[in-house]
Amino acid sequence: MVCNRETNANDKILIGVVIVSRDLVCQAHRYVLNNTNEVQAYINEHMKYIRRASIQLNQEGRMGN
Repeated sequence: MVCNRETNANDKILIGVVIVSRDLVCQAHRYVLNNTNEVQAYINEHMKYIRRASIQLNQEGRMGN
């Protein structure tokens, strides 16, 4: 394995570069979001919002018919 070691302004070391597809990055991002306790409360609140909005749209649709 070849590693390029460079220091940056914060004296941190950059070891190599990995190029991955956008799909893999999105998949990893979703995995982290769905498996992180700190994010779960926001996901739950968003799901509640979607349910309320869906019910409201269904009710408005019935009134229009």
